[in-house]
Amino acid sequence: MTDAAGTEPPEQRRILRVLIAAQILSGAGLAAGITVGALLAQDMLNTTGLAGLPAALFTVGSAAAAAGVGRLSDRAGRRAGLARGYAPGAPRRTCGPAPRAPTGPIRPGGVVR
Repeated sequence: MTDAAGTEPPEQRRILRVLIAAQILSGAGLAAGITVGALLAQDMLNTTGLAGLPAALFTVGSAAAAAGVGRLSDRAGRRAGLARGYAPGAPRRTCGPAPRAPTGPIRPGGVVR
């Protein structure tokens, strides 16, 4: 939406800044999560041969979910597709327990037991 002068209203600029910031942070979090998954796989399996497995499983899962949500969006609309796509993570994020820092001794490999 633009006014007669061709500039966006202040509300639109603010919304756009918030969306850009959210995309930057979520992209950084996604990259960090995949990187940590590879490091955890390497540490847990004591081999570098399967370090890419978490990233591969994440990619396959994302592709499968995107196909399902896409079909639903085609049939029922964008809002229904987005609601269904966000639904699995919403209860954990809003109602689940807060994550706690691990406690206890740290063994030489750096993993808490």
